[in-house]
Amino acid sequence: MNPVILKADLTLELAVGKFPAVLVGANYLNNPKALALYFVSDDGLGEPLAKASIYLEKISDCLPPDEFICKTYSENVGMDEWLLSTGLATDTGDGVFIARTHCPILKLVPELFTILSEGRNVQAH
Repeated sequence: MNPVILKADLTLELAVGKFPAVLVGANYLNNPKALALYFVSDDGLGEPLAKASIYLEKISDCLPPDEFICKTYSENVGMDEWLLSTGLATDTGDGVFIARTHCPILKLVPELFTILSEGRNVQAH
């Protein structure tokens, strides 16, 4: 699946700062059913800002297509809280530990998953 713009005009707020951002969704190349989410700059350049999801084969392969493991370590401290507070995702109550950090399994809200499924606003980033 080609990358799809899910939401523009966002202000991504992480421990390292605030950034004008666009949320992009796609699937991982090694598993076309696993949800990949990332942010690019909303300044016309589309520069990569942050990955919201991470791929762990034995877990990601078992998740429903609208769920993902949220990266919450390193530069992504606070990513889960931000995604939940902005209403872009909901908490499933599940998670995994990566590098001694709890990474929750989140669910993309239905409105955004529909956009991704229908492939609207297809952009290459």
